[in-house]
Amino acid sequence: MGDIEACSCIQHCEAGYPFKNGKLIRSDIGAIYECNSFCGCDYTCPNRNIQNNNMNDKNLQIFKTSNRGWGVRTLKPIKEGSFVTEHVGEIINSRTSMLRSICYDKLNMMAYFDLDYGFDSDKGSKILCLDSNYWCNISRFMNHSCDANLVTIPFFVETKDMRFQRIGFFAQRDISKNTELTLDYRIQNPEFECLCGSKFCR
Repeated sequence: MGDIEACSCIQHCEAGYPFKNGKLIRSDIGAIYECNSFCGCDYTCPNRNIQNNNMNDKNLQIFKTSNRGWGVRTLKPIKEGSFVTEHVGEIINSRTSMLRSICYDKLNMMAYFDLDYGFDSDKGSKILCLDSNYWCNISRFMNHSCDANLVTIPFFVETKDMRFQRIGFFAQRDISKNTELTLDYRIQNPEFECLCGSKFCR
């Protein structure tokens, strides 16, 4: 195993190295910058947690919920801080996103992430979006909860270009087998009807 102190990529992490024994130990880190093919280190470098994780989408299962359509559950226990999966989709510009969102709203669909980490709206920066309606993985079916068991963290591997940030999901707490995996969508729309059923429902 490589020496994390010797890793030059760590300097990009705003709050220092956020992992311990391969698990995320803090979520207030801004973004994760992992080593890549441009670095002097090899695959044993500890700053390749997401790339070298042993979590597999085969351990996740799409199922039909009682009141929220499809959902995703884990087929094995997940430890707090574990990387669970990456959100995959089609990268589109803001204009395309706006046009598609009109259609998605009519169909009551939530299928995209704004890749807005590090962008200053006051400066008129144009962000890209990750649309998982046409190209996706299992994370496309994760439901919202006001007491979500996953946290969303942007990360970078082969580039530090803010436009091409990637989206990772990590366990916020220990998650038992057959538990539904949920995200906090942080939707501000007052017309959004939350069906999460949590005692912390907003």
